[in-house]
Amino acid sequence: MSVSFHATRAGEHKGFVHVRTNIDTLVVPVEVQVIKGGVHRWPQLLDFKTLTSSKEKQERQITVLNATPKPLAVTGVIHTHTHTHTHTRVCVCV
Repeated sequence: MSVSFHATRAGEHKGFVHVRTNIDTLVVPVEVQVIKGGVHRWPQLLDFKTLTSSKEKQERQITVLNATPKPLAVTGVIHTHTHTHTHTRVCVCV
């Protein structure tokens, strides 16, 4: 089964899909989150906790959604370290 939905505004949309069978009609609740065009990432912040040694390893997953008609290319991952903080930045080219 395929459901098509066209939104005129971003936000959460809720509704029902009615499926008619030869026995009964099923009502299926549907919830759709519509986002504005652009590049979106989840989660917004990655927490690597506290690493006390350069040999420790932490991995986190990030999801990138391209809601534009142009393809994306990850052009680099930059890791910086200051006395008090460590930062990693992902560079994306549209």
